[in-house]
Amino acid sequence: LDVHIGFLHATARGKPALALDLIEPLRTGFVDRWVLRTINRRVVSPGDFEERDGGVFLRNAAFKRMVGLYRQALEQRRLDPLSGKRETIARLLHLHVERMATAIRTGTSMWRAEQVA
Repeated sequence: LDVHIGFLHATARGKPALALDLIEPLRTGFVDRWVLRTINRRVVSPGDFEERDGGVFLRNAAFKRMVGLYRQALEQRRLDPLSGKRETIARLLHLHVERMATAIRTGTSMWRAEQVA
């Protein structure tokens, strides 16, 4: 699989369209909520960011803190829309990748970009 060729996102130079496709089902139901909750709980502050190389980045200590919190959040359980079972977010992402790969290999339509709440 080529990370730059996707199904849902347009192929563009330097954009990992396939990676974006794979995270899409978790984006609104998990990632966006997690980011907003983290900001609202003031886990990060303006001092945790720095401007460099034409962008804004988390400082190292804040980045490490956020990665730890993100890993914890991946252990939350959500309903798998295809199996009806409750799985960890990490497992749901793994299942999603497996389903897409199977659909590509077999030419079947087993894969769907289902949103995970």
